Amino acid sequence: MATETFTTFTDKRKKIADVIYSAGLFLLVTGLPLSMFLMSVSQFVLIGSWLIDGDYKNKLRRFFTNKVCLSLCAFYVIHLVGLFYTTDFDYAMRDLRIKLPLVILPLIIFTSTPLSFQKFIMVMKVFVLACLISSLISTGVWLQLIHVHKPINDIRDISIFISHIRLSLLICIAMFACGYFVLILDKNILTKAIHIALIAWFIIFLIILQSLTGLIVGSIALIALAIQYLMNQRKYALVLMIGLFLSGGFYLLYNYTNKQIKSLRTEELVDLTNLPKTTSRGNLYQHELKAGDLENGHRIYLFVCESELREEWNKRSKISFDSLDKRKQYVMYTLIRYMTSKGLRKDADGMMQLTAQDITYVENGIGSINEFTQTGIEERIESTIWELNNYIEGGDPGGHTLSMRFEFWKASVSIIKQNLLFGVGTGDNQLVLNNYYETHHTRLSKQWWLRSHNQFLAIGISFGLVGVTLFLLSHLYPVTKLKMYSDYFYFTFFVIAMLSFLTEDTLETQAGVTFFAFFNSFFLFSRTPPPKNNKDL
Repeated sequence: MATETFTTFTDKRKKIADVIYSAGLFLLVTGLPLSMFLMSVSQFVLIGSWLIDGDYKNKLRRFFTNKVCLSLCAFYVIHLVGLFYTTDFDYAMRDLRIKLPLVILPLIIFTSTPLSFQKFIMVMKVFVLACLISSLISTGVWLQLIHVHKPINDIRDISIFISHIRLSLLICIAMFACGYFVLILDKNILTKAIHIALIAWFIIFLIILQSLTGLIVGSIALIALAIQYLMNQRKYALVLMIGLFLSGGFYLLYNYTNKQIKSLRTEELVDLTNLPKTTSRGNLYQHELKAGDLENGHRIYLFVCESELREEWNKRSKISFDSLDKRKQYVMYTLIRYMTSKGLRKDADGMMQLTAQDITYVENGIGSINEFTQTGIEERIESTIWELNNYIEGGDPGGHTLSMRFEFWKASVSIIKQNLLFGVGTGDNQLVLNNYYETHHTRLSKQWWLRSHNQFLAIGISFGLVGVTLFLLSHLYPVTKLKMYSDYFYFTFFVIAMLSFLTEDTLETQAGVTFFAFFNSFFLFSRTPPPKNNKDL
């Protein structure tokens, strides 16, 4: 009798734990694109379900005797080892706390009752819905700003819940989930049409967001998926055709970039030997003759009278001439660029030709009138090419996404060379970067002394080549051991995540760690195999 009562109690407890576990998963996939608060709360709900379920000894034994689980924990263990030779323990402790999901989520998901295939798909559909809601809210913010004619300082700021880059990665995963529904699950035209429409919308949203990262990562993941599928089907001729197509695409991209850089360097004819020395008010001009400093075909640093600009600007704007605009760029530099793009001299007379709207544009960090003649994604591409040319010519990279990364990467590589095998420890990453920026007289102003913006380089700084190698092996082992390279969901996630590591410190923030730890564990451990008629690609 007592045994039966205990068994009944255990069964009820397990059912309650399973319900709470499912609720935690639904909350987490909802919170990823919509709420940092839900993202955190959901993990406590998952921990609660694990505790209610009981059987801790058996769960821990299963987890720590499973080679795949141990490999996923290896990266966190590296951080513990790094404590022995770090100096900034406060930062190290914070880093360990942020990265706890790398251990907790695999432990909970691996040792919990696997989801049925139907429930797994339901979780993915809730995730797609959450991404849709997040994208619609962001688009609503964008449309509202347009409606009230309020300048948008940075279009990516319309992502109000999480960073635009993290949102773009989530959108990519949602798109591939919809692709799975269309190719494998949908049995009627209506559901296929809905999911195809969602894919189309997500692409449009990435264009609205001007997310080159999302568009490029999504495209590469699609190509990788196509190659993987064709290799499985032994259609090597088609793989070769894709390779040739990509080679042609890279060639066209190279030519386009080259052409745009040449156009940036094509300048109006100016007699540099006979330049006027003073303005109409008798103040001296500054004439800088550095090659390549062009905006819209005009030399940026010809006909500059800083004293007149400062006086006239401060009369017309509440933002000081010597402060930063709303994009965190120096007002003086933005103003000079903007006036150059209009073909104006940078003096009091030129200032008189600027309208109130022009002043507002400059306050908002807009450095060229070309930003109004192109669509959002065209402007993003053009500004990226301008950044590249500006950096090559020795310009200020501050506030520019691509060129700042060049400085971050250069600093990171230099530090890794000096600490090649084991790095500088868990907590000293930012310290050594700051020291490099200061001692090597970086072109970046202090406000832009940031981290590597490349996960592999960030790991290299902290733990050296040994750490990078262990990180790669610890995450490639599950792929080969469980043959996840043939799993549609895991393969697309893995490609997207690894690509994100090239331009972001994905695992250095709570949102990034949760994104990676959850999907990595969820796609590895959470589900039973699909029905035979719904096999993965």
